[in-house]
Amino acid sequence: MADVSAIFGILLLLAMVFPGLRLTVWRIFPDRVSQAEAILRAARGRAFGVGLGSLAVDLHLSLVLLSAAAGVGQFLGGMLIAAGLRLASIGAAGLALLMGRQLSLVAGGGLGAAAQSNTDAAAAPSSSTATGVAGPVARHNTSPCRLISITTIDSSSGIASA
Repeated sequence: MADVSAIFGILLLLAMVFPGLRLTVWRIFPDRVSQAEAILRAARGRAFGVGLGSLAVDLHLSLVLLSAAAGVGQFLGGMLIAAGLRLASIGAAGLALLMGRQLSLVAGGGLGAAAQSNTDAAAAPSSSTATGVAGPVARHNTSPCRLISITTIDSSSGIASA
């Protein structure tokens, strides 16, 4: 029973860490990830084939180098594995970015629409009150993907609106 719990715990931790790794790679290498996303958008099959081929070559060369005697060969094998993991992480982050953007388009804008409506509400012309003080104008987004709610308080009446 302890073995099953340990395996479940490891899988749960991996499920939490993997998206964080993709986000971190996207934040550290935004140009490379955007470039990978553009390549995936243009030719998914070719990108998959090139990735699979580079994985086979990298795996074979690194195993040959790691089985060599201690020294430069093992060091080069480790560096080759690190380079392969870096390329795989950038490719996976590009794939995650592509999937996120496509889901955003399917969902009617997703987070992009919520962020745009927030900036539209902030940039909207203000209503003037009896004292001449400008108050914020509340705007509502009827999109089902709305994630946050803006609550504004009219300066003349003190009434909050969502």
